[in-house]
Amino acid sequence: MKKITNDAEYYAWFDEVSKKIAKFIYEQPGVLITLGYLTLNLAGFVYLTSLFNAFSIEIIKYMELSDLLMSFLAEPDILFATSCAIAVGGGVAYVVSKFDRKRAQVKELKGWKSWLLSHRILYRLNPFYSLVVVAMLIYPNAYAGLLGSWNAESIKEGNGKLYNFDLINSISLDQQKRRHFQDMQIILESERYVFLYEKSKNRSVILSRDNIASIQIVAQGVDN
Repeated sequence: MKKITNDAEYYAWFDEVSKKIAKFIYEQPGVLITLGYLTLNLAGFVYLTSLFNAFSIEIIKYMELSDLLMSFLAEPDILFATSCAIAVGGGVAYVVSKFDRKRAQVKELKGWKSWLLSHRILYRLNPFYSLVVVAMLIYPNAYAGLLGSWNAESIKEGNGKLYNFDLINSISLDQQKRRHFQDMQIILESERYVFLYEKSKNRSVILSRDNIASIQIVAQGVDN
């Protein structure tokens, strides 16, 4: 590829690459579906990591492969945000590719301005792939990380339903045997575990699904 030194050449590069990618996706649509699925899974994993880091839980130790493969379903907003990011990214790519570029008549600059124009970092990055990275990686994962932090803070503030849990076998907690847990908030449920938060003692509790005898929702008044 020849060195790009102005906007006109850069946008022409965008057109060339976008047409090649569009042709490839048309011939191989499964690639786009796979990339979308991987994007969702990565965003879901970032969400789980951000959420459980707030409770000092190493979530990777407790997740099954099926939990990781469907991690984006833990929070529906991740699916919505990622879909919007991909749609917006595709829309921007289409608009830019159809945009009437009249920047071919660039005034010749001298000195440092000429050097800056000729050595823009964007001129060294593939324009189409750069847009894909932003739309499918940076935005969805940044949003998922923030969403995990927001939800963790909401749980710690007590904004959620409360549950009582009865266990089949007692577990050791604070050097005591316990079979009953009251006023617990659910952080998340996985295939094998239920992750709880006890606001009164500011701690998290992990229960095995196989050891749960019953779950009762705590009545919060007639208005709720």
